Amino acid sequence: MPASAPGFERPMWPALNLGKPTVLFAEDHAMVAAGIAKLLENRFQIIGTPVNGRELVQLALERKPDLIVVDISMPLLNGIEATRQICRTTPNARIVVLTQQTGKEYVQAALQAGEIGRAHV
Repeated sequence: MPASAPGFERPMWPALNLGKPTVLFAEDHAMVAAGIAKLLENRFQIIGTPVNGRELVQLALERKPDLIVVDISMPLLNGIEATRQICRTTPNARIVVLTQQTGKEYVQAALQAGEIGRAHV
């Protein structure tokens, strides 16, 4: 029997008791964080909102979210390095990077660090 029938691919995250996948959302700008959190809250259970890269790495290790959304430019440890560290300690992490940067070097660095997607905001 195939892992999933055509048209019914497996979700990226396991089913949860609350019916929502968990997300760790890292953004250091309060207004941007509030707006994006509002967009996420209907489909995700937000289990943490770290405001710097070091806090993000620690919470990712402790809480093991289904999805991590990370700002590329954060204090103490940038989103690229935080992604790199998370991927080393939590190899199954699914990470989406948010950025206002459009340069190829940022995209390439994020991909090399282990992100699975990006959103230009």
